[in-house]
Amino acid sequence: MSDTHGLKAGRAVKAKPLIVQPIWDRLDHAVIVTDCELTAPGPTIRYVNRAFTRLTGYRADEVIGRSPRLLQCSRTDRGVVATIRRDLHESDFCRATLTNRRKDGTDYLCALVITPLIGPTGETEHFICVAEHLKENPSHAVLRRDSDELEQAQTRIQTLERHLTKANDLIGRQQSELAVTNVHLARSNEELRRLRAADADKLQLLASASHDLRQPVMSMGLFLDVLRHRIGEAERPILGGLLASHVSIRTLLDGMLDTARLDAGALDPTIEPVPIAVMLDVIKGEFMLQAEMRGLRLRVMPCTATVSSDAQLLERILRNLVANALKYTTTGGILLGCRQCHAAEGGRHLRIEVWDTGPGIAENSLRAIFEEFRQLDNRDRNQTRGVGLGLAIVARLAKQLNHRIGVRSWPGRGSVFSVTVPLAPKHSTSRGRSRAGQAS
Repeated sequence: MSDTHGLKAGRAVKAKPLIVQPIWDRLDHAVIVTDCELTAPGPTIRYVNRAFTRLTGYRADEVIGRSPRLLQCSRTDRGVVATIRRDLHESDFCRATLTNRRKDGTDYLCALVITPLIGPTGETEHFICVAEHLKENPSHAVLRRDSDELEQAQTRIQTLERHLTKANDLIGRQQSELAVTNVHLARSNEELRRLRAADADKLQLLASASHDLRQPVMSMGLFLDVLRHRIGEAERPILGGLLASHVSIRTLLDGMLDTARLDAGALDPTIEPVPIAVMLDVIKGEFMLQAEMRGLRLRVMPCTATVSSDAQLLERILRNLVANALKYTTTGGILLGCRQCHAAEGGRHLRIEVWDTGPGIAENSLRAIFEEFRQLDNRDRNQTRGVGLGLAIVARLAKQLNHRIGVRSWPGRGSVFSVTVPLAPKHSTSRGRSRAGQAS
């Protein structure tokens, strides 16, 4: 290659590769050639073509011998930069999308493809990077705004969860004190009244907070539904993640309120005939879009059975199980189906199962996943990944309904969660349309 743009012929480069340099200078995409040094302080630029100068504003003599880091800015994703270095170490090839900065201070989005240049000895001597300028879609700004709003809502929910934990701890201590001082009847009665008042206040607080939080969450759902018709294929995985976060927030709000009602003894299930087909349609409509946008397949098998349960609480159980499967499944899909069975306690039952192709769970951890604030893959208690209430809420609601929860798992292959519900007597009739899906 000519001395004009760098990469002089040296000890590891023969004359033959110099022939391709005029081709690179005629390309519309920016071409950058660096040495193969990946350890700190990293590679240095040996060659750039004319398209690089048009894209960045930097002349070849301004960047030759410097690190590609000179193009990075505050908007450059450091995680992506680290992934590029790791991929080049492990596979000598990578693709990435980065936001960089031009010489004049303006930012630009580019897609990068980096491959090795192999020398005559068969070893990698340089890396060649081809950068394609991407025009930012106006939808990106909307996605970032919605992401910020979702993050703010999640922060508020996490604060509420901490207050809930503290309130539960306080109630637990009060109950222990009542057991120890049971001989003092008058004092015990006073403590009991105070405990009930605390439960009522907590339930009122959660009800008020849930109502205030549901308004922006519902608005976000409407905005996301409008947004999905305005974005291209490249942004669909991002929107799928936003939809999953939105459903997770809404499900967690309902679950926390149900937990508070259980603690306060204010949740009284209404057992009635429930047509399961209506409930499956509601869940399919709610989760199908986010599954597709995350590249997953969600199948809901039809079922005409009618069960005896509380429609609203049973739907909460199934929604939590499907949301949990989507959360931990990155490839493959989820199957929601039903099968009739005879339970150990007798009578005809319907077992509703949620199958996933996630990472699976070790046998010695199957019991622990239903405990509050337990996440097997989040031992560092990273609050941005939730607090592990979903399956605990499922277990508590199932106990309240006298339904049996089951789980089977195969590490590395997937899991299946189930809830077993008694079938309604054949002579019973449902009250028209099920209440499933009516809960806000």
